[in-house]
Amino acid sequence: MIEGHARTVIRRFTGTSTNKVDAKGRVSVPAPYRRVLEALDPEWSEGKQPSVYLFWGDPRAKHLTAYSAAAMLEIWKQIDLLPRGSEDRRRLNTLYYKMTYHTTVDDSGRLTLPKELRDRVEITDSAAFNAAGDTFEIMRPEADAPAQNDLDAWLLAQPDTFDPASLLPPLPPASE
Repeated sequence: MIEGHARTVIRRFTGTSTNKVDAKGRVSVPAPYRRVLEALDPEWSEGKQPSVYLFWGDPRAKHLTAYSAAAMLEIWKQIDLLPRGSEDRRRLNTLYYKMTYHTTVDDSGRLTLPKELRDRVEITDSAAFNAAGDTFEIMRPEADAPAQNDLDAWLLAQPDTFDPASLLPPLPPASE
């Protein structure tokens, strides 16, 4: 560390990793992901275990979506803004409260995936971690192939001069 500079943690998940799952369903969380989970957990401090919220409610998904404490809190706040008693609020309450499993990363950097969740997304002896910015996905390694093939085909269909970042909207002006 450079004197006078605190450790900087990018508050986004990036990259991919495949890790073994043991018989008890424990799997190592990639170290960079653990740093982000720590940075985005308002209750985390040195020696504590950061929270992870595993969303499993979308029957179309072939993965679990992992949310940091801050990301999950943001969703819950957004749900609270919906009219009490509305159909949307009722459905989102079911999805993001009932179908979300709270766990923590243990002292060894692992999380335990309950058997029901492993079975739901067909994880057996290994799990792929795929970053998605403010979330990450946990899936069986083979489940990502169709999405990767689709992305590859799309990129190959673009002109050689195509820059994917050209699709991004401009950032709003910085407030002073």
